[in-house]
Amino acid sequence: KLQIRDFAFIAVVQSSPSMLFVPGDSKIQDYKQMLEAAKANPGKLRVATAGYGTLDDIAVKFLATKGFPMVNVPFAKPGERYMSPLGGHSEILFEEPGDVVQFIESKQYRPIVVFCVQRHPAFPQIPASGEFGHNIDLPNWRAIVTAGKVPADTLAVLNAAVVRTLESAEWKKFCGETYTCIERKSPE
Repeated sequence: KLQIRDFAFIAVVQSSPSMLFVPGDSKIQDYKQMLEAAKANPGKLRVATAGYGTLDDIAVKFLATKGFPMVNVPFAKPGERYMSPLGGHSEILFEEPGDVVQFIESKQYRPIVVFCVQRHPAFPQIPASGEFGHNIDLPNWRAIVTAGKVPADTLAVLNAAVVRTLESAEWKKFCGETYTCIERKSPE
């Protein structure tokens, strides 16, 4: 069984917020209204998620502990998950904004909350869960790792190469468009 010590981190390259979205024509206008509906109708609101044991599942279970029980509707395939609320098979989508940016831009989806203590700079009009006393911070970060036995000088070379990429205009444009930019972090 692999342990964290079996890996060496080269760089953390992305961080994306976890958010809840509703279809553009949803009767649910905002997070507060969603919470009220979940409380008034326990177990009736369905949230399309990536599955059990995921950040999505953690968020749904966390909200249930706060008195807002909803149903986790897991989908292994992202496309099916994205279509579920739009097709009326669920009411809410748990997702990263970069994965559904085309739906946001076309107004098919509206974000209603970001799972963070503070609002996300790319979505200043969308409340953070922390504003409701739901201090759950669920960023999705991505890192480049290698085997833990790689020599330190090799790790330094790999980190420098990744840093050059992260500082490029092309990468900055990409991470900006997908809401995944992150402050540079050292391998430590």
